[in-house]
Amino acid sequence: MKYRTMKLADLFTVGDLERRIFSDPWSVSSCRSALENPCVYAVVAEDEDGIAGYGFLMGTQDEAEILRVAVDPDKRRRHIGSELLEEMLDYGDNEGYISFFLEVRQSNAAARGLYEKSGFELIGRRVDYYKDPVEDALIMELVFTEEE
Repeated sequence: MKYRTMKLADLFTVGDLERRIFSDPWSVSSCRSALENPCVYAVVAEDEDGIAGYGFLMGTQDEAEILRVAVDPDKRRRHIGSELLEEMLDYGDNEGYISFFLEVRQSNAAARGLYEKSGFELIGRRVDYYKDPVEDALIMELVFTEEE
């Protein structure tokens, strides 16, 4: 698996994966806006078949929000999600970010497990945050300490 910065040419594939993965997908236009935002780091995981996953991280000053971590449903259980997350955290660490936040569906046990394994802790909840279906978002945070 190769990890690289997302390009404009990747957006239609990313948009297709958005529609396959999420009940509330970002449009190709939204993905493009994120990609073109200078505060956003966008990364793809690519294998011989093409894009297997991607992530978006937005940072300011010393904190960052993980906006998306997504893996092609046909390519799950190959550690792609954890490697994408590690790629984004490494990037953020190099940029000087100390705190990382994200929101995850309460029912998404696989994603929650990935984030907890990476050191994220539950810090809050947004009631009825997600639509279709309506569900709470759990807010998770990872804080880098000096010894990390």
